[in-house]
Amino acid sequence: MSPTKQEIEKIKFWEQGAREAIAAALSRNKKNIVVLCYYATYEKQFGALLPILSQKHHVVVIPCYKESTLIGAGNEYVRDIHWRLLCSDGSYYYPQLDIAGIDLILSADEVCYENGRIDREFLSKSAKRIYFPHSLLEPTGVHCPADYYVVPSTLVYRQLCENAKRTSKAELLQIGYPKLDESIARYAYQSQNMIAYCPTLHSDKENLGDLNAIIGFDANCIEWLLANTRYTILVRTHPLVFTAQQRTFTLLQFKFAQNPRVVFDTSMGSDFYDKIDFMVTDASTTGFSFAFSTLRPCFFFMPRSTGGAIAENAHRIGGVARNFTELGALIARAGQDDFAPRMRAFRDEVVYHVGNSAQILADKIDAILG
Repeated sequence: MSPTKQEIEKIKFWEQGAREAIAAALSRNKKNIVVLCYYATYEKQFGALLPILSQKHHVVVIPCYKESTLIGAGNEYVRDIHWRLLCSDGSYYYPQLDIAGIDLILSADEVCYENGRIDREFLSKSAKRIYFPHSLLEPTGVHCPADYYVVPSTLVYRQLCENAKRTSKAELLQIGYPKLDESIARYAYQSQNMIAYCPTLHSDKENLGDLNAIIGFDANCIEWLLANTRYTILVRTHPLVFTAQQRTFTLLQFKFAQNPRVVFDTSMGSDFYDKIDFMVTDASTTGFSFAFSTLRPCFFFMPRSTGGAIAENAHRIGGVARNFTELGALIARAGQDDFAPRMRAFRDEVVYHVGNSAQILADKIDAILG
């Protein structure tokens, strides 16, 4: 499959317009930093970094959607610059954009298409690139062809160093997690007798048997929480799930549509932290982002045994339950046990530069560009 002749002509016309728009937004007397986010859900990875960089360098934001929260964070922004275009036959075309004058590209997450070529070459073949991972605990982007990798925690650093499959030659920057620092700064808790159920990310391409098992698991957890607690249940799936209206999400919405104690949150960011007393998840890393931001517990409901950094450290931010009896015991502790001191100590032990990572990274970027 390939684009039609007419589509190719339109694409070439679009590419020329995109080159001109980006070139016009660049500075002639300052270092140019382009901020690129492939998916809206990862825009928060930059935290408070962009306004700091904008004071000294020329920051051009390329938002991935119209309501982007990054607009206004830099010196300039350019709309409608896409890393792939959908053709009429269902195939994708990857634009060939190589813009002169870009010194550094900040990239939140990666796409991995064409053996990493898109991540290495989109917008510029010569600019340095910094990759921002989207997990505090796990080393996402082990194949990302960036020049620098922002390491958020000692847990990620250790795994990156030990990962035999890691092909990325990026320099590891032990910086911290700007998203977490921003979340801590913005946190303003007001109890609404509400808790969150946050299932981990699942692919909508799984077979029907697996999808039914996922939906059944999530529905069973929500039903148990309704029956055994007096809280309102805020259901917060991964943003890639609710923005794509995946079946796991739409079927859950339909099942609980008439229950006033079940609320589905579809906002970007972590504003929902402000109104929940604690979190329940199966195995999502968002539990650690929540606990480190709020110093409130997250309980992991894991009937199946699992390994990795999540299972190894879950007990340090709340606890792990293998069945509903154990989950009930954990929840009973939520209002009685003071989790905050232990979680603060754990957070400050493993996360680099808590509260100051944006400035630390800005200083590092000055050195890279200087």
